[in-house]
Amino acid sequence: MLEPLVNSLNLEPDAEVLADKGYCSAENEAFLEKKGLVSKIMHKKKKNQVADPELIARNLEISRERYRIERSFGCLKKHNGWGRSIYMGLQKTKDYLLMGAIAFNMKRSLAILRS
Repeated sequence: MLEPLVNSLNLEPDAEVLADKGYCSAENEAFLEKKGLVSKIMHKKKKNQVADPELIARNLEISRERYRIERSFGCLKKHNGWGRSIYMGLQKTKDYLLMGAIAFNMKRSLAILRS
């Protein structure tokens, strides 16, 4: 699913593409290199082997960048019920998620304004 997503975006050359370990494959790495994009896909350790310090350091660097975005989705799943949809149908689910995102942004903006 990485290729259609990247193709739908108009990314400039040398743009960074951050992704979790689910996207770690030689095929995705080759695709990003062919497009001239910088791969920041977290790497998996090899099965039944200890992860080397370079792999751990790379994944830690990437996770520090991804954390800023992922924590918002974590809050939405934990507090706003985004873990499971309560509606049937794409349009109703889309509207439900949109309203949840609006509520989340309003709540966050209050906290930002207070600080």
